[in-house]
Amino acid sequence: MPTLHAKVYAREYNQQGVLWLGSANLSNRGEAGTAHSKQVEAMSGPHPLTQKALSALEYLWQNSKPFDLGDLQREIDHLAEERQKLAEMLISHSQPGVLAVRLSFRLLTGQYSMTPESLGHASSQAQANRVKYPSVEYVDPDVSQLAQQFQRFLRTERRKLNQLLEDVPGARGLYVLRLEDMELVKGFLGEVEAQARLRFEQQLATERPHLRENFGHRFREAFQQFLSEKNRPLASTPEKATIDAQAAFDDYMGRDPFRISAQFFIPLVNQDDPDDGLVQAMQQVRARQRLL
Repeated sequence: MPTLHAKVYAREYNQQGVLWLGSANLSNRGEAGTAHSKQVEAMSGPHPLTQKALSALEYLWQNSKPFDLGDLQREIDHLAEERQKLAEMLISHSQPGVLAVRLSFRLLTGQYSMTPESLGHASSQAQANRVKYPSVEYVDPDVSQLAQQFQRFLRTERRKLNQLLEDVPGARGLYVLRLEDMELVKGFLGEVEAQARLRFEQQLATERPHLRENFGHRFREAFQQFLSEKNRPLASTPEKATIDAQAAFDDYMGRDPFRISAQFFIPLVNQDDPDDGLVQAMQQVRARQRLL
């Protein structure tokens, strides 16, 4: 129903039934929230599922709009266009004429985070007990020749952007650039991605079984450490948890591991702190603009 936001849940069994009305989505988050969100949903029920209630539900059903994936995709496309327009508007109103960009490299930064659900804990219980679940990097650069060579490749390519990007002291992967250089940086990063795929894909295929085994070993160690620190039972075992983690590894490594993520944004700085690394980098970029 386009004008109805509330959810209606009805269950029939043994010639009887109940009805719930409210705002909760039919999802894990709607039922129990998340480890990072204390979301509260309001529901009314259970109400008896009478013949009158069934008639009202049937009326809603008959007057509802059929769900259409095409409509959903068009709405998603529209939201994406609105987001892009907003980003362009913010950039066009950027007074300093500079942007910040945070670069991350999928192969080197990806990690698997254990969730309360995967270990048999309820999210609400984890929140109440303030349990911190461990995360494990998919690739350990200390044992992977591929990762080490990929890092050297990125450092070499990064130097070609010295005239466009200014490092932010104390913030790894964060840079400042002139507003008008954004498209140049985007294009260059796309070329670097393409070169990385051509150069390292075969090596990744060769090294992948070893990387997977090493990830599983490090995951089991983290899991055992977690067990030793938390004196509470888990529904999952190290063996089962490792199988799930390695499935996540396979999925992650199968989705373009050489992709470079570049997040451009308007920097907000503390002008009262002259030692702020972002302020220093912005000053360097402005000085470069004046020289040009």
